[in-house]
Amino acid sequence: MAETKTAPWQPQQSKIRYGLSEAQRLYDAGGPQYYQGDTLAGFTPAEQRAQRATYGYAMGPESRALQAGATSNLQNVYKLGQGLPGLGQAYAQPAQRIAQGLPGLGEKYAAPAANIASKMPGIGVQYARGAGNLSREAMENRRRAMGAEGRIGDFAQGGMGYGDAMTQPLSQSGYSQLTPFQSDQYQQLLSGEVDTAHLTPVVEAMGRDVQGQLDPILASLRQGTISNQPGGGTRGDLAAGTATAGLMQGFQDQAARMYADAYKGAQDRRLSAAQLGIGQQQFGMGHGLQAGQLGLGAGQLGLQAGGLAKDLGAQKLAAGDLIRRSYESGGQLGLGAGRLSTDAARAGGELGLGAGGLATKSAQMGGQLGLGALDRYQGIMDQPLKMYGAAGKVGEQQRSMQQEEINRAMAKHNFEQNAAQNNLNQYLSQVGSPYGSANTQSAGGMNNMANLMMMYQMFK
Repeated sequence: MAETKTAPWQPQQSKIRYGLSEAQRLYDAGGPQYYQGDTLAGFTPAEQRAQRATYGYAMGPESRALQAGATSNLQNVYKLGQGLPGLGQAYAQPAQRIAQGLPGLGEKYAAPAANIASKMPGIGVQYARGAGNLSREAMENRRRAMGAEGRIGDFAQGGMGYGDAMTQPLSQSGYSQLTPFQSDQYQQLLSGEVDTAHLTPVVEAMGRDVQGQLDPILASLRQGTISNQPGGGTRGDLAAGTATAGLMQGFQDQAARMYADAYKGAQDRRLSAAQLGIGQQQFGMGHGLQAGQLGLGAGQLGLQAGGLAKDLGAQKLAAGDLIRRSYESGGQLGLGAGRLSTDAARAGGELGLGAGGLATKSAQMGGQLGLGALDRYQGIMDQPLKMYGAAGKVGEQQRSMQQEEINRAMAKHNFEQNAAQNNLNQYLSQVGSPYGSANTQSAGGMNNMANLMMMYQMFK
């Protein structure tokens, strides 16, 4: 007999013993505990309210009242449908009586119409005479308008000639005639020259003032020089020259500013004078243009007067045509009265036929109304239930959310309860297997020799 033994790798053996001891400990401690909380979410307040409302509506007085009202309305509509034919007949009979009276009504209005037609010729003659008088007055107005046109035309021709003359180039003398200035005055304004005749007296007066200021200064300087140096000297002359030069320079500066102001004023007056002449020329041109427009207006007035006379003549002819048409209208009105009587009789027959059709359609409408009321009954009864169902769906969504929270809590609990066992399983899978075994086997000599040879090969 031969016994064969196999064992785990030596470094694995301590890990395997530890894993087996932990498995024994977990088994002795008992299995995972069941989840102790609620595992099913109950109805939400919204679902409970919807359920109570649905049950209360289905079994309560409101539903019974709606059913009773619908039944009553259905019966009333059915009765109305039964009564509509009689209603149609009730309205058809007066319509037939009205139709029967229409021929007489046509004859009643035909006689006054014929009377009016007989008076139409006299009315046409009256309006024709008035149109003739109006035409004669229009001819007189046209003659007056033609006279006024001639006078306005002469005035317009003169104005246009004046405006045409203003469009031609003008000399300085010609421009001066358009202004309130004389020819030489206007030329001087346009030249921009400075009139020094007005500046000379002012400059002379300023010179005298400067000389009056200079004399006391020179006398004082001479007296001071003599006091310091008897007989005088060059120093006093230099001081006198400096004082004189300063006063003369101030005098010259003042005179230059006065001339510059006078020159600027002359240039400003030059521009204003040129603008005045050109403005007067443009005014004359505008006057000529207005005169031309006035002449055109006079021509249009004459044309309008002629057109008015022509229109009034046409009105006179239309008045004669009105007389002819008034006689024709009298005859046509009489024929129309006869046709009115015939049409009234025909309308009476058609109205009677329409009344019979109305009675038939009334009966059909009564039946359709009854069927329509029956179709609407189900929708009226179901409408509150649809609203309660919508509210219940909101509760179902809330309950689904609560159930999801319970499911997640249960999953967390199960994970925590199985965490040690799962951890041990992972540990044992890492340390490896198998754990070893022992076997007893009978073998012959040849087999033993073969085994010895195999062992020799393994340890060689």
